Amino acid sequence: MRKISLLLIGILWLSISFAQPKGEDIEENYYAQKVAYLTTEMGLTAEESAAFWPLYNEHEEKQNSLKNEMKTFRRKINHNEDDLNEEESLKALTFFQDHMTNMNHLQIEYQNKYLEVISAHKVLLMLKAEKDFRRKLLRELGGRRQHRNQRQ
Repeated sequence: MRKISLLLIGILWLSISFAQPKGEDIEENYYAQKVAYLTTEMGLTAEESAAFWPLYNEHEEKQNSLKNEMKTFRRKINHNEDDLNEEESLKALTFFQDHMTNMNHLQIEYQNKYLEVISAHKVLLMLKAEKDFRRKLLRELGGRRQHRNQRQ
């Protein structure tokens, strides 16, 4: 009887671990949820979606590239932050300022591009929906973490 119980637990554990998304599946799932959420919240028509999503994806790629540059730079700086002299510190601050400026210019550039394919109202709805989606996702992750901690 004990062997059967252990076998059933093992099968259950394997089915749960294979059912959870891994690596790229997580990203694809996140992206699909985000697309569905934004499309619904913005009330995009099929024509608007066809014009909007390629722009949005392009914007996300450029934004992620800038974010990755910042992460790389911060990692490099964090390892020797205490050892930076005044000149190196000034260069780091200038990099941060330039990066923030580039991020702001990118936001403005793409908001203007979005206005070519959707209304200003829908651009504002997009900005709100992005924030709401992130909050919703963080709440879900917090709930999962809390649930996991309660089981232990």
